[in-house]
Amino acid sequence: MFVPDKGAAFSEMHRVLEEGGIVLFNVWDRIEENPHTLANAQVVEGLFPGDAEMRFRLPYEMYDRALLWDLLAQAQFEDVKIEDKQVPITGASPRTIATGQIRGTPRSLLIQRRGMPLEDVIEKVTAALTKVGGDPYQGVTKSIVVQARWH
Repeated sequence: MFVPDKGAAFSEMHRVLEEGGIVLFNVWDRIEENPHTLANAQVVEGLFPGDAEMRFRLPYEMYDRALLWDLLAQAQFEDVKIEDKQVPITGASPRTIATGQIRGTPRSLLIQRRGMPLEDVIEKVTAALTKVGGDPYQGVTKSIVVQARWH
């Protein structure tokens, strides 16, 4: 999800595998399919409008199945399987989720460098999460699981 040249990354995966080897990975589905992340992104991006470093979307931009198929085909993978995976989030504290989303990422340093107290951001994210999923939080997280074979 994070490499700038995805085609080169898939070609390198193919290069290092032995014939018959399997590449198995997962990526996040669209941010709109992950409500807790979308709520966090909207809060953080709203606090720092136009600030590219605070944009929260990059990990959720590899959801396009056609792109995944194309990248794998270009790298000469076969027997491709792409499956959706959904995991429920139940009984979690919105504040605990918010704390992890803010303090558990490098974004916390960026927020601090901009002079905003982390606790203020955590409170705003907690409120957004509570609005989206209640307290305790009830929601889902969705990803895409990809498997392909080198022939």
